[in-house]
Amino acid sequence: MRNKQNQAVLGLRGKILNTWSRDLADALESQEVKNILTALGCGVGDNFNINNLRYDKIIIFSDADPDGGHIQLLIEALFLRHLPKLIEAGKVYRVVPPLYRITNQRGTNYYYSEKDARNKVGERTHFKGLGEMAPQELYDTCLDPERRHLIQLKPDDIEADLLAFDTLMGKSAEKRRSFILSHKIKGEIGDSYEDDSEE
Repeated sequence: MRNKQNQAVLGLRGKILNTWSRDLADALESQEVKNILTALGCGVGDNFNINNLRYDKIIIFSDADPDGGHIQLLIEALFLRHLPKLIEAGKVYRVVPPLYRITNQRGTNYYYSEKDARNKVGERTHFKGLGEMAPQELYDTCLDPERRHLIQLKPDDIEADLLAFDTLMGKSAEKRRSFILSHKIKGEIGDSYEDDSEE
């Protein structure tokens, strides 16, 4: 289980509000957004003060499926649009959860991509979500600082990220449709990136 002395978990109820095309006042009408900001403690907008940040690392957890990917994008959009200084300071990460657990005579190993797990022999478990993992293996693979796989959101590519987020998270459904078609992204167009500007 997590170390309560230096790790805290804030559970979110599904997908948070898409704050990318909203000003701060509108974003703050979302209870989930307010919960995130309260947990961080550093304020936002004119009240932002990174010295008041309660945690050294902010780590985004989500399932390794399309819905989890969309949730991750929505949270990253909040940081890019309204808390970019946390990214510039290297405070924001995403965790990479394992896709497979394979147990054989040599023991149990976790694999983080289809490619890594290919041709591995043994009893195979495909994790469709974090909730399918036992508490100890969730700690071992996602919470343990010595073993977890983290990707840091870096400011080096922030301009490219801003452009991509404007396309994928902005108000224009046509921009999203064109992007998805031009990049040959599989899946039903509109499932995850519908125009929600009226929410």
